[in-house]
Amino acid sequence: MQRTFSHTFNAKVGDNVEFSLPENATTGFLWHINADKALDTLETKEDLPEPGVIGDGYTRKFNVSSKRAGTFKMQAELKQPWDQHEHPAEIHTFEFNFAD
Repeated sequence: MQRTFSHTFNAKVGDNVEFSLPENATTGFLWHINADKALDTLETKEDLPEPGVIGDGYTRKFNVSSKRAGTFKMQAELKQPWDQHEHPAEIHTFEFNFAD
């Protein structure tokens, strides 16, 4: 069953918008990002599992900014990259409104 979520963020040009999504690379589920070119996106891993813990997830942190004003879209799909015929387990759609 696919879960979908929508998020809206309002910020000023040059501000960083920060949010996190759970991820579990040990099961192959990774976030695949598709974003408007006007968005600068930085991803980092946070809260890594203890060494030797198998199957434990972590949090992927995102920082998004824009150097110009406007409304921009980003979509994050949680899926296993080798499984091209399955729908993503989760889809998060983001709208970023950057003002001068």
